[in-house]
Amino acid sequence: MDKKLAEVLLSDIYIDEHFNSRGTIQSYQIADLAQNIEDNGLIQPVTLMHWDKEGCIGHKTGQGPYKLVAGFRRTMAHRHLKRMKIESVIDDSIISDVQARIFNLSENLCREELNMLEEALAIQALFDLGLTIDQVADSVDMSFGWVQERKYLLELPEVIQQEASAKWLTGRIVRDLYSILTKRGMDQCLHSAKDAKDRLQRGEKVRLIKRKQSLLRKRKPSIKEIDEMMALIVEVFGPCLASRAMAYCRGGISKYDLHCLISGFAAKIGKTYSPPIVDQQGYEVEEEDEPLEEEEEEE
Repeated sequence: MDKKLAEVLLSDIYIDEHFNSRGTIQSYQIADLAQNIEDNGLIQPVTLMHWDKEGCIGHKTGQGPYKLVAGFRRTMAHRHLKRMKIESVIDDSIISDVQARIFNLSENLCREELNMLEEALAIQALFDLGLTIDQVADSVDMSFGWVQERKYLLELPEVIQQEASAKWLTGRIVRDLYSILTKRGMDQCLHSAKDAKDRLQRGEKVRLIKRKQSLLRKRKPSIKEIDEMMALIVEVFGPCLASRAMAYCRGGISKYDLHCLISGFAAKIGKTYSPPIVDQQGYEVEEEDEPLEEEEEEE
């Protein structure tokens, strides 16, 4: 079996605080968790990998034979409670630092406990181990763009990176700020970040960079784009069926109005089209089948 559940001595677990996606954990951050474990026990075991390689830190200090892969806060909470052992899953399938880091990051992502900067730092560790953006995306089951945004974040000024826990710093804004940094420099990047934060806090929409859109791309147009196209059609052809059809898509005329316009334009070109019949409330009147005549019973 690849996994084994066991009670492991804390003294047999090597804990590398720099390995964890969340970074160094302070004692005040685990107080509530420690109390919860004291009251209810440990709900989910921590995950360990074998750590008995010659020359590794754990081997030298006698802190082996295991290395903590996931569950750093839970382990620190046990230390806080002065527990000697912790319930653990020993995963034999984790045999490399790359696998261990991917496991640690994936678990934290599933719990949605990391902010964007913590995610970025964890991903950087995978890049340092030689993985490409595509490989990192596949490993943590995220999109290429998601990984790229976090890579861009680490290129931004530190003062902006520290805003990663704030809700206003989205992936799209990170992309825009990175583009501003590379094209216009540090000062403009910082100014744009401050402006974006202020405007979002006032409830305003923010678009730092106006993006070009391909005219060949098929997509649902915005209301503004429909209005612009409708105005262009009227300017070139005058009011016509095409402009009225766009008005219908815009919500400017009703479905019945469009049917009547189709009927009128059809008559101009010698074709016949009858709009549906509606009642006073505007509901379509359907022809009812004639009732069947009852056959007389033979005497």
